[in-house]
Amino acid sequence: MDSSTLHTVLLIAGIATAFFGAVTLVPSPRASKKSRLNYRSKCSWAPFSTVLMAATAAGMFILRTLL
Repeated sequence: MDSSTLHTVLLIAGIATAFFGAVTLVPSPRASKKSRLNYRSKCSWAPFSTVLMAATAAGMFILRTLL
């Protein structure tokens, strides 16, 4: 895989990870359990899942700048 393709893949993966990390905080009245923030959100592990996905996205962006 050449450098240009790898940069594009990391950029798209980083943006998708950041987006889905933010989606974990979105309220959802149909959620089966309350999140750690004491409301029903798309992910019952919020905010832990949000922080983990944000760190992963940041790692992808850092890796992209180093390559």
